[in-house]
Amino acid sequence: MVNLNLEGYKKGDKMSEVIEILSKALEINSSSLDENSNMENVEQWDSLAYFRVVSALEEKFNVEFDEDEVMKLTGVKEITEVLKSKGVL
Repeated sequence: MVNLNLEGYKKGDKMSEVIEILSKALEINSSSLDENSNMENVEQWDSLAYFRVVSALEEKFNVEFDEDEVMKLTGVKEITEVLKSKGVL
């Protein structure tokens, strides 16, 4: 698995926060995640973890996702796109 290149991000940057949120919700090391990580290829990303991810993202970025947005939060790329559309990344 190709690891996300976080060299351009400082601790506290939004992207590193997303990765940390995912790693905690999925209970895996952040180096195990990359831009292609999603519910289909990360074993720990089951339906329970999915809701932990959604809840943690809403809390951390002080946003609320509507139903359509929640349905899109199935992978790192998709999460990034939704958060960018909400102006938090």
